Amino acid sequence: MNMNHDQEDSDFERELRELKPTGITPGIRRSVALGLQDGADSADARESRGEWRWVACVSALAAGLLVVATIHFMTGFNSKVPSAGHEGQPATAGIERPSSESRDTFRPVAVRSEMVAQRDEGPVLVSNMGPVRKLRYRFVDDVKWHNEHRNLTLAARVPREEVVLVSLETY
Repeated sequence: MNMNHDQEDSDFERELRELKPTGITPGIRRSVALGLQDGADSADARESRGEWRWVACVSALAAGLLVVATIHFMTGFNSKVPSAGHEGQPATAGIERPSSESRDTFRPVAVRSEMVAQRDEGPVLVSNMGPVRKLRYRFVDDVKWHNEHRNLTLAARVPREEVVLVSLETY
């Protein structure tokens, strides 16, 4: 019985040695190349979305709070009227209000732009410009406003992205 298994193993090994691998067809090469390219593009897209998703959420929240705070401070104080001491007298008769422009004016006091990422996306062909190099820059802008009358400060952190095309043609 051992002899029979040894014979079967050697026959099988001989058949395996006689087999020759076939070459890869051009269609398979194209399919693999496209699959690898699609995988790289989707990996870049996933990385980009993952990086900036938190920045977008925080920025949207900050913008919403900024709008709510601005509306509250522009309308909240102006609509509060103290009750009058006498019924025949209007409630606002003896009250002097500062102009709403000076009360509700926020002035920018600090602006900062910070580059957080730079990527060279290589040469591309643009129909009306010819060959160009595509550069992508990512920034985070910090802006602060201050209202001196109410001693309020508003701050916003806003992400932005710039794409720059640099011509590869010499003049």
